[in-house]
Amino acid sequence: MNMNLASGSILVKRTSRDVRIAIRGAFTHSLRREFRESYYTCPANTHYVLDFSEVSAIDSGGIGMLLILRKHAGDAAANISLVNVPLRVSNILKLSKLDELFDFV
Repeated sequence: MNMNLASGSILVKRTSRDVRIAIRGAFTHSLRREFRESYYTCPANTHYVLDFSEVSAIDSGGIGMLLILRKHAGDAAANISLVNVPLRVSNILKLSKLDELFDFV
């Protein structure tokens, strides 16, 4: 499988209701610091909306970061929505059973 794993970027918008995190490019370990900074000061009960519309690829590092966010957000009580997930990325997340842990909108 030839995946484009070029470096990605993160855009964060905080509102009174939620934290919206737009991920662009490849969601890989290279975004670890930037992704963590997007949420680490937020309380556990924060609603997170992750926009995947511009995600070209995801690897095990990206999957790991999603799981770390879920733990930060309260594990089973976490309120995290993944929106606009491209089919290719959705298939990887479903194979990883993440569709059981996150709301796909």
